[in-house]
Amino acid sequence: MKSKLLSHADARNVFRLVGECRELGDDYRIWRAHALAGLARLVDSDLVLHASLTGVLHHRTAMHDGSAWGFENGFNFKGWMHVLEEYGVSLQSDLLVEMLRIVRDNPGDGVTRARQSLIRNHDWERSFDNEVISRTLGTDPVMQSQHWASGHTQTLDAITISRGRGGRLFSDREVAIVDWVHGEIASLIGGSLADLQDPEPSKLTPRLRQTLHCLLQGDSDKQIATRLHLSTHTVNQYTKSIYSFFHVSGRAELLSRWVKRGWKSNPNEWNFSYNLVPY
Repeated sequence: MKSKLLSHADARNVFRLVGECRELGDDYRIWRAHALAGLARLVDSDLVLHASLTGVLHHRTAMHDGSAWGFENGFNFKGWMHVLEEYGVSLQSDLLVEMLRIVRDNPGDGVTRARQSLIRNHDWERSFDNEVISRTLGTDPVMQSQHWASGHTQTLDAITISRGRGGRLFSDREVAIVDWVHGEIASLIGGSLADLQDPEPSKLTPRLRQTLHCLLQGDSDKQIATRLHLSTHTVNQYTKSIYSFFHVSGRAELLSRWVKRGWKSNPNEWNFSYNLVPY
């Protein structure tokens, strides 16, 4: 058990969500959207924001790869965009500053905290986080979680989880759930979970997907040409395009990457649709 605060049912829910994300792991946008929605469900939150942070240990923090779940619940998306445009990545966030301090003091460890354990109520009321960020979004109870992404040791995966204004504060149990899920997911990024820069099979053209499917089944160029009614020259060009797309030098490296990432072998499972709100 990750924490004495959590029940066996909590543990099952954590394992289920992480497993579901792994099943969707070859498409960054799909598994990320599922993870954010799943976290929201597990701790009864209304809005989840995500960003990747780099340069943290060198005090040159930059924000990348933003995504979100929950703006459809009535939160002020346009206002949030205006805040980001006005302040850029330097949001003067006391919560973020305190979280980054904890991370720097404990390199290699992730951290998850509810707002009340980072900023006292009196200070919160007049903070930039409350006056500008939370009031603009329409949120009040806030939890932040930051864990290092395994595939990129300099990238901090950051999640902010909120409820609408007037909602109840996040409990220690809910903090423990988010910390466990986020830690498990962050440890898989770049491995069984794609990161944003990873190539996605779903982005290949239909003909290249067919060729890839044959490659994964162990077919030679001649066999692929026969199956797909193509010339061997065309198959050779398709194969080179596939290797270039996945940044590999040959079949052995392609198969190794495929196994490591847990991608599906059926090309019908390489097509996805998603609805993700970027920020």
